Amino acid sequence: MEYNLTIFADYFQIEIEDSNSIASHMPKFDKEEMTSLLSVGKGVLNVFTVRNMNVPLKIAVLAIKPDIDIKEYDQVVEASITISSGILSIYNAMEYPDNLLEFRIPAGIYQALIGYQGLDTISEDGLEGNDAYTVFLWQNDTSIEKKIIKEWVNSPY
Repeated sequence: MEYNLTIFADYFQIEIEDSNSIASHMPKFDKEEMTSLLSVGKGVLNVFTVRNMNVPLKIAVLAIKPDIDIKEYDQVVEASITISSGILSIYNAMEYPDNLLEFRIPAGIYQALIGYQGLDTISEDGLEGNDAYTVFLWQNDTSIEKKIIKEWVNSPY
């Protein structure tokens, strides 16, 4: 399953959560989270963006780990999320519940690979850019710790 979305990244973040975990996690916005561009909580992935605007988001739910070319991405981060409800929820916190998107997927533990593209294309005023975000999900037997696979070279953090 693949979903190509445009979502308003209010406060520079997109919430990807198990429907049982909605609004249960508050990012710390500390150096570690800002460097990884990801905050992880129980049943929650907060994907940080470089624009506070509408951004493209691709969600790909796969059978196995994808073989991606990390050269295509400015940053790549790996983590886990448990979807116990079988409903993946995507939204931005300030417009919830009006902008809530929900997708049915098999319940279980998912490994996530988040790819960040076009991070260096943002205009000086921060309103325009070609940034894009891809979240690959596939079921896994166990959870893993968050890990930066490729770090954004020009990160301000």
